[in-house]
Amino acid sequence: MADITFLSTSYEKSKYDFIAFRNANREIIQSETYFDWRYLNRPCKQLKPIIVWAETAQGRKVGSLSVVPDYYMINNRLCPIGVLGDISVSRECRGQGIARKMFHYLSGLGEMNDFDACIVLPNEDAARPLQKAKWQTVSRLERYVKILDLEHQFKRLLKSPVLLKVISHPLNHALKLIYLETYLRPSSEYSGEFVSDFDERFDELWNNINKADIIIGLRNSEYLRWRYSEHPLLKYRIFTLLRHHKLCGYIVFYTDKDKLFIEDIASLHGKDYGTCLLYHFLRVAKQDEKLSSITLKMDRNNLSGFQLSLFGFIKRSNNKKLMIKQNENTVEASSLFDGHKWYLTHRDKEV
Repeated sequence: MADITFLSTSYEKSKYDFIAFRNANREIIQSETYFDWRYLNRPCKQLKPIIVWAETAQGRKVGSLSVVPDYYMINNRLCPIGVLGDISVSRECRGQGIARKMFHYLSGLGEMNDFDACIVLPNEDAARPLQKAKWQTVSRLERYVKILDLEHQFKRLLKSPVLLKVISHPLNHALKLIYLETYLRPSSEYSGEFVSDFDERFDELWNNINKADIIIGLRNSEYLRWRYSEHPLLKYRIFTLLRHHKLCGYIVFYTDKDKLFIEDIASLHGKDYGTCLLYHFLRVAKQDEKLSSITLKMDRNNLSGFQLSLFGFIKRSNNKKLMIKQNENTVEASSLFDGHKWYLTHRDKEV
């Protein structure tokens, strides 16, 4: 193949070329509104997204990627982190090392010094060239599923509605009996309720979460409002846990047909806040007879605060690697590569 050159630019300058190239080379097509939300409307205004291009000598674009700014608390210090995404290579040029070369070019950009590190939760196709470009895997975003109604699970196997009910109903009852959540009785100090927006109570909760020895993405009200309330594609709902009328945890979720997906979950530490949050949320969710399952994605190192096994969540085999490329000048290098420190939910995935 002819020599490839690489260049970087801003989203504003390359917006229409970037959207067109990305959509031509990815399975899921996204709109201009979506990309503007993601690249221009982010609350992290101090830093700008970076677009990297790979071009032939004739100026034909054969690859692109982006880095968008985000903020993470690392040992109680707010740090700028770049989130790698929209990695695209033209279909006729795949398998020629273009993605790996873009990653190497990105590492040498002066703008990358603005970030303490760059992270990505890639698919397997992107993970291989990232590894060759010296990116390291430090944790994984695991998928956990709770089955609510086996009737939905058996529909593809059993065509008879009568037989479907005869088999699924007693099994659904058995599921309730084996889940330990059936026998939980949280303190009456706690209550759960839905809210319509992320108000100042979410800032107070964020400030009160113990962040001394963890790495956690920014979750103040401004960020949460952008990430969920202003999302151009999904309609999210917010469930909160209260103790003596004080906010101490929340779950952000959406539903798609008969499935519910928990996108984000956070609570104060101690006093079984996480367990109570899930208990009250599931008690409400199970009242929706249309739901067949609940999916939650988070890293394995932070499950203890929510005790998923109590609630019948089963880990599925597919997961996403968290991969990191550090800025060698950062003082937080040792913490970044300690997988036990990371607190991940689907909030951290490319959106």
